[in-house]
Formats: sequence, structure tokens, C-alpha cells
Amino acid sequence: MSYQKRRELVSLSCPYLGLKEIDDNWLDGVDDLADILGDLQRVKWCLDYTSLDDAKWHYHFYYYSHFQEHIRSIRKILKSSNSRGRSSLLLLLKNGIKMRSINNP
Repeated sequence: MSYQKRRELVSLSCPYLGLKEIDDNWLDGVDDLADILGDLQRVKWCLDYTSLDDAKWHYHFYYYSHFQEHIRSIRKILKSSNSRGRSSLLLLLKNGIKMRSINNP
């Protein structure tokens, strides 16, 4: 799925994540989540077409090199707003972090 398609889907599902100014920085949670989805799509491809070990390696690589920062940005946006869906997305992000910790002690 292309970046543009991922961005459209995220915009429709989570409109409250759009461009926000927080602490004199502009954050775009839609972009952040679209990028995370792209990384996870590549991990899924590895799982489907290579091996579990390869998928795990790519997951950890993308997490530490890329989408960890996107998760931080999304959390800042969610903490700064009183939006619908805030608590469910925060729970999802926290559980994702817990899953990462379990798989890589």
C-alpha cells in the first residue's frame, strides 16, 4: 500500500491526529502513524515470504531506527489534546511497547 493510501486511511480513522503545534514544534500524527504502518507492512511481508527470525529482525530494526520516534510524537499529540479515541490509541501504543519489551528483553 502506498504512503498516500496509508495517510488517507489514517486521516479517516484518526482525524484528531492531524497537524498540531505542541511546545513550539509542529507534529503530524497522521504522518507518524502512516509511517509506522508502512514499517509494519514490511515486517508482515518478511513474515509471509521469508521467516519469523527475519520478521523479528526487521521489526526491531524499524522500531529502534524509525518508528520509536513516531510513537513518541503520537503520544505527545494525544496527551496534549482532549480528543475522542485518545485513550484507546494510547492503550494500543502502550501495549505495542510492552510487546516489544517481551520479544526483546
